[in-house]
Amino acid sequence: MRGLAGSVRVAALDIDGTLTERRGAARLDGCSIAVARLLNELGVTSILMTGNSLPVARGVAVYLGLEGPVVAENGCVAVVGGERVHICSGKPPEGLVRRIMELGFRPSWQNEYRYHEYSLIPVKAAPGIVERASAIVEGEGYRAIWSGYALHIQPPGGGKARGVGEVLARIGAGWSEVLAIGDGENDVEVLARAGYSGAPGDAAEQAKRAAKIVARSPGARGTLEIIQRVLGGARAPAC
Repeated sequence: MRGLAGSVRVAALDIDGTLTERRGAARLDGCSIAVARLLNELGVTSILMTGNSLPVARGVAVYLGLEGPVVAENGCVAVVGGERVHICSGKPPEGLVRRIMELGFRPSWQNEYRYHEYSLIPVKAAPGIVERASAIVEGEGYRAIWSGYALHIQPPGGGKARGVGEVLARIGAGWSEVLAIGDGENDVEVLARAGYSGAPGDAAEQAKRAAKIVARSPGARGTLEIIQRVLGGARAPAC
């Protein structure tokens, strides 16, 4: 899979665990800047796809120098060409969220800035807590998405693949032209659909199985490794 720069028009990138130092870390790696500069140099449109809220996602894009679309809240909302696009409708009821919190979750600080999702973080790693919470959420007709960091509760119709698909339709690109890179269970649908896909070396096992390439290195360093292998990396800045 070398020398495919002409076949890949879009790079869909997760943030946490993919542009950060490693899975589980929130600090951006110096290699994330190298990723952005290489994509810009190659003329590849970036799509940030994340479970973070839209203000956080757009802020990351701005400071990295990525000018492409942003898909936030696990596909529920996006910004394309300056226009905010709502893919999901409504928001789960607060009563359902309280039920899940009583199992042993706390709310994410980003919930104040979310349009459609609630993000809940386990207080402690109790066995089966995510599975029990997910069963309750889905039994009420809502969608539960585990990112490896938090449990996201959203209305039906979301998911990163849905959000990225909406963006691709708006920019006139197809899945076969996408290089997708992600580390979490919530990235699996996108990794499976993209023409080219990769996972950092410390990604969740589900993401590794869905990806066509698994990097040796973790986090952003692994992401840069994948881009170099797929698009050609001689010009990649050092990091």
